[in-house]
Amino acid sequence: MSLRRMWLFSSYPSHKLIAKYGKLKPGQYGTLADKQLAQIQSLYDTVKSRLKAKVIFYNYPEIDDYVFGNFANKIHSSFLYQQRKLNYLLMEYAANTADLYICDLSSIQNQAGKAGVFQPSIYINTEMVLSIDVLPEVAAKTLDIIAAMNGKFKKCLILDLDNTTWGGIIGDDGLENIQIGALA
Repeated sequence: MSLRRMWLFSSYPSHKLIAKYGKLKPGQYGTLADKQLAQIQSLYDTVKSRLKAKVIFYNYPEIDDYVFGNFANKIHSSFLYQQRKLNYLLMEYAANTADLYICDLSSIQNQAGKAGVFQPSIYINTEMVLSIDVLPEVAAKTLDIIAAMNGKFKKCLILDLDNTTWGGIIGDDGLENIQIGALA
């Protein structure tokens, strides 16, 4: 079986990220995003040096540890701030890096809700960080990326030619009263 392109999928769950954050010393909390991005960059560089693959990385759905509440947006060392910063840095990195694409789990969580994406009972029993109900949506988003990179997407052009190519407005004048080209 020959593949036109090899794809590698990678993720690091938010639940593992918050556990990593919890193991840092208080003075290091503000470095989580930069350190995690450096690890992602190192992983990407290693993959690209050994394989001709395109990489899809899944970003981090938000977990609020509720330590700072709304004030977390102002505290650089809060987990929520670091997680949002990491997603932003990851986006910037992907925008400037060939063959690295982001599958946006965070937007899927925004649509499905946190309870729709993460179910503690499933996580405790299986360590699956995504609920079974959301897996089809994640698969669809992943396949959308692959299809787009393989040139398989639909294009639609909407062109308004009222009062330009033909004289008149179809909605106002009706088809029978439209003049085309020099007749206008």
